Amino acid sequence: MYNPITDDILMGKQKYNFHFISFIIGLLLGMIMMLIIIWISYYTRTFLFTYCSTQAVTCGLSDYFINPGNALAFAGMVGLTGLTASDILFVETDTNGDEKMYYDVVAKSNSCVSQKHVRYIPYPQYCTFFDKDGNSGTYKKNLFNLYTLNGEQGVRGIPSLVDCQPIPADEFTGGKILIKWDPNPI
Repeated sequence: MYNPITDDILMGKQKYNFHFISFIIGLLLGMIMMLIIIWISYYTRTFLFTYCSTQAVTCGLSDYFINPGNALAFAGMVGLTGLTASDILFVETDTNGDEKMYYDVVAKSNSCVSQKHVRYIPYPQYCTFFDKDGNSGTYKKNLFNLYTLNGEQGVRGIPSLVDCQPIPADEFTGGKILIKWDPNPI
């Protein structure tokens, strides 16, 4: 006697009907359940998320470009394209009327919460010096902390105390800070 259920199963003739809609609904329900499990695990800091911080991480000293030249050279690598010296350097006049250059320190990444850090730069990279006759020129600080025309590396140059002010015994009578900085070579 022919039994359609058992005979078809034993002989491999069972037809399975695949319903694509049922597959999609099952897939979506599975994804939603996994999302809920991961979400609960993250907010309770269990399983993979045990060591995740519950607070925003503040930047440490190594998370900043300490040197303005490095900030200008490497800023494009951390997503700060188009960064110029005037974006990070500024000059303020103190109570004595003297100009001072400051560097608004740039964070290396956005993976931490950066604080506003401002550093005083006593020896700017570029200065304009004035002589007794009123002539002026743009001078660059060299390796010997002397200001030379076009940044020459010789030991002859204009010595400066701080803030682009030449030593009074020199033939130069005054100086002005320039908001200009060369990126460090990569």
